[in-house]
Amino acid sequence: MFESNELLTDSRLPLTLSEIDPSDNDDSTDGDADQDTQVPPEFGAPHFTPPPKVEFVDHAPIERKGIQGSAAALLYALLIAALVSIPFSLFGFTDLINEQIFNVLAIALCVGFIYYLSRAAKQARGVVPLLIFFAILLFVMMASAALSLLLLASLFFISQGSFLLTVSKKKHIPLLLIIPAVAYAATLGLSAALGFFRPLFCAVCLLPIPATVLLSVTTHSCAKRDGITRVGSICATSLGLIATLLAILAILLYTRMGEISVAAIERAMSTFRDMLFEALTALEADMGNGVEQIIPDDLALETVNATVNILPGTAIAFVNVFAFFAQVVLLGTLRTWGVIQKPVRKMFEFSMSFMSAAVFAVALIVFLIDSGDTKSSLVGTVANNLTIIFEPGLALCGIDSLTKHMVAKQQGCGLLLLAGAVLIMSVVMNFLMTALAAIGAFFIIKKLITDIQAKNKDN
Repeated sequence: MFESNELLTDSRLPLTLSEIDPSDNDDSTDGDADQDTQVPPEFGAPHFTPPPKVEFVDHAPIERKGIQGSAAALLYALLIAALVSIPFSLFGFTDLINEQIFNVLAIALCVGFIYYLSRAAKQARGVVPLLIFFAILLFVMMASAALSLLLLASLFFISQGSFLLTVSKKKHIPLLLIIPAVAYAATLGLSAALGFFRPLFCAVCLLPIPATVLLSVTTHSCAKRDGITRVGSICATSLGLIATLLAILAILLYTRMGEISVAAIERAMSTFRDMLFEALTALEADMGNGVEQIIPDDLALETVNATVNILPGTAIAFVNVFAFFAQVVLLGTLRTWGVIQKPVRKMFEFSMSFMSAAVFAVALIVFLIDSGDTKSSLVGTVANNLTIIFEPGLALCGIDSLTKHMVAKQQGCGLLLLAGAVLIMSVVMNFLMTALAAIGAFFIIKKLITDIQAKNKDN
């Protein structure tokens, strides 16, 4: 067993999915002598030293110690700043704020959030470089400081707000309502100073709160013996984020159409399709320098319709990935602060269910059959959305299964071949995600069949 101080200082602890050994699922967790005994590799075989194993526990309730002093004051201030920046980064207020000043402030806040996360979640290895890469990608390639601020501020508040809610003593939880109250008042004050006093728009700063509460509650549940799994926590957080997106869309629909109804939604979707068609036509004109029409209008219209059809699946997949990163940052923060003394299995193990793998496999087959037709049917559109929704999680399982399989077989050259295949397939990212997801679904279904066969043999 790891002592508490060793857990906080040992940098070799596997914190990513690819480093968690599947053999830890065995019930024999006290065989230290067997773990230290290694069979020497055969002559000429590639030598591989497996990473040290972590002894997981089934349950270890999270201690509510709370944080005090300057650390608490800094976190409160950053959480308020994150909430206040969300409506300004979402709606821009470009007519009221100088664009250059806004970009400078947005980049400064992004840098501050990334620096704090790099310090607070330093036990979550691999996440901070991804966050920095994500921010740089948005800054340089998309040239959108507002979008960068929106994503990072939301990620910061959901992860660190849930951390504060998770570690605070129960009697102090009502005091945390000061944070959204101050944030809303500050947003109202800033918007009034800019001559844009609209309480409904300012209420957007409160929308990350449902996902924050759900992430904290489900994290406590993961630490209990009969609690939910890690994937269940991610799904609950995603539901909070989906509710947030629907609320934002409802606000936009009400302000643009004056009502929230089926007819208003249809008009909004028609307007959105026209905007996409005009954008595609303008892009085509820029690429062809106005000499000739590269894409016929009917093909452009099909492209727009196909893009609109997969919007639900794409939005849900993005929300799931966002919730996953928020959870990883939260777990890293809990480990950094020493709140988690022993790693709970359900908190850190990521595994998809057999049902998700089966649904993905059936949906993928239906989509491939339907894609042969010129126009996609309703069944094919639904199948396509289902494959997009399940792809990220199953792709993660596929990467983990491939890595564990090759490590178990000590196939060093196989890892190089896998890296080369990933490099080649990364040119077509959609194919890569689908292939990895299919591999993940295959290993999940294979495991279930193997378990059933072993059970029948024992009987």
